[in-house]
Amino acid sequence: MNKQRDSNRKRRLLEVSVARVAPFLRPEQPLVWLCEKETEGNPRLLPIAVGEFEAAAIQMPLGEDKSLRPISYDLLASMVRQLGVTVRRVVIHTVRRQVFLGSVLIERDGDLRDIDTRPSDGIAMALRLGIPVFVTEELLEESGLSTDEDHGDVDDAIARFSEMEPQTPDELAGAGSDSGEENVIVEALPLPETTASQIDEPVKSTHEATLIKLQERLQQAVMREQYEEAALLRDQIDRLTDETRT
Repeated sequence: MNKQRDSNRKRRLLEVSVARVAPFLRPEQPLVWLCEKETEGNPRLLPIAVGEFEAAAIQMPLGEDKSLRPISYDLLASMVRQLGVTVRRVVIHTVRRQVFLGSVLIERDGDLRDIDTRPSDGIAMALRLGIPVFVTEELLEESGLSTDEDHGDVDDAIARFSEMEPQTPDELAGAGSDSGEENVIVEALPLPETTASQIDEPVKSTHEATLIKLQERLQQAVMREQYEEAALLRDQIDRLTDETRT
């Protein structure tokens, strides 16, 4: 941890803000869009793939939404305050095998420590504690998206990226499971088999209606922090979406 802290100190850190979480509660892979805050030119963007649950946790404070009961990030923020621990910053410092790595710098009784974190967890906590999020300049240069072509317009740059690089869970899901890595792969839930005689237009309409209901159930499960149910619902949505498109 101390070596990582020293390494981060040698790098130039650029503060970023959360520009958008999109798409949100849809079959595509959610992306958290971080935007460079202070820059002489047009700001750069850094898209990071996260899971549906983490996307919802980040979206809640951005939209001033509140769950019926505190979710894990709310509990963590409360514990940090009660224990007298000061969280100084969240740093996203490395990308490895298309997986972003981050750390949280905390202070207690004058002692500074860096703790590994997934970027999504660090961002969700930072929004609740009101602490800054930073990205290393090296990482932003390597993986960032320029807004120069869009004259600095963040919305246009995000739209341009989405048109050029359609995102799917298979393309963006992290392959690793080490501490500090984004990993959104979950076990799929088998669906009942559909016979050839059932594949017609009315069945497609039924699939679309079922898809809407499943998406509503997914949103409710996420808000209630019922993660296992939400993971299974997400896989059902993915498979139904594929069937509807065929």
